Amino acid sequence: MADWSIDSSVVAKWLLPETDTPLAQQAGAEIQAGGGRLVILDYARVETANAIRTQFHRGLIDSATAQSLFDELQLLAVQDEPSARLLPAAFALALRHGITVYDALFVALAVDQGTPGLTADEPLWRAVHTVYPQIHLLRDWPPAAP
Repeated sequence: MADWSIDSSVVAKWLLPETDTPLAQQAGAEIQAGGGRLVILDYARVETANAIRTQFHRGLIDSATAQSLFDELQLLAVQDEPSARLLPAAFALALRHGITVYDALFVALAVDQGTPGLTADEPLWRAVHTVYPQIHLLRDWPPAAP
């Protein structure tokens, strides 16, 4: 299987218990089992750490669980890519598609890497999938063969 660019929304689901966590974990496992790399932006760990903190702050997980999830986050077998070099392309994408620069950075990553991209962010997917059909929605995993 090819490498895949992975959105922060999917990275968070690898760790946090949500309804589609098993699907996110399945997607990551299948990509890696097929020899593909999971490519994330350098700030995806920061966004995921904040999601863990939010779950703790809302009383959904205790501090020991939060720390354990954070430790798991640090050990994820992923390829981190720098976001700063993608910022000019992402800014243009954000303006063109009416999406946040954060979301546009993920799309720019997939384009830059020449990989399919996987997101759990349905509004992002709806905004870009017709122009960027390589961006796939997690709930549709596995994607249909081209």
